[in-house]
Amino acid sequence: MTQTLRALLPLTLAGLLASCGGVAPAPQPTGLHALNEDICPSCGRPSVTVRPGWVWQAPPAGLLASSGEGSSPEAAPEWAASRAVAAEARSSGRTLWEVDLQQATLAEELPVLCFDDTRKDRPTLVPPLTLSLNPFSPGTARNVWTGGRLAFSKPVSAQAVQTEAQGQEQCAAEFGPGWRMLRSDHAADALPLGTQALTLWALQTQP
Repeated sequence: MTQTLRALLPLTLAGLLASCGGVAPAPQPTGLHALNEDICPSCGRPSVTVRPGWVWQAPPAGLLASSGEGSSPEAAPEWAASRAVAAEARSSGRTLWEVDLQQATLAEELPVLCFDDTRKDRPTLVPPLTLSLNPFSPGTARNVWTGGRLAFSKPVSAQAVQTEAQGQEQCAAEFGPGWRMLRSDHAADALPLGTQALTLWALQTQP
């Protein structure tokens, strides 16, 4: 009886496949999946573009005077110092950049993040604005909409952006009038006085 069932099993399986109009899939080599990953690593998954660049860190409005008028710049809190900082721009599509002002990989040279204020309304793809208030330090904001678009200059050293005016000249020279260095307080959103932006959003469109 057992031998009869063993003999009929292949015939039964073949009959089921034939009745369904299907063909048994051929086994794939174990290394084929890895090969496909090498050929197209982003197939089926959204790709993320990451680009670091210089952004001008501006003190939160309304807090500079209260931080110690007349004191030396060296004694001022870190958030009260105006300077170029390395930021990280990230994008998972072709329309928007998210600029993280607290994360970037330092390098000898970075492009200047140049900004053009086009007065665009906040896109639906931008996450909601989130605020965090602190009575002892500047409040913070994430997902701040800038209302403009970004472009990346050619890489320059930190010495080339010691002042905001140097960054402005770099952007205007490469992209034309109206383009300037992105500032941490470029915001189309209404923020409470003294709020420090941690992440900014802008259009990805290049000039």
